[in-house]
Amino acid sequence: MGVQRGWSDFLFTGPGGYLHALELKRQGETMTEEQEAFAA
Repeated sequence: MGVQRGWSDFLFTGPGGYLHALELKRQGETMTEEQEAFAA
């Protein structure tokens, strides 16, 4: 669903400029190595 490999599907900025990332997965799927690196 995401546009660029490894990036979360949705990125939001909250109060104070905090970044929130939402990664959507089907049941039983896991994150790719690129997604794991982005989440770290």
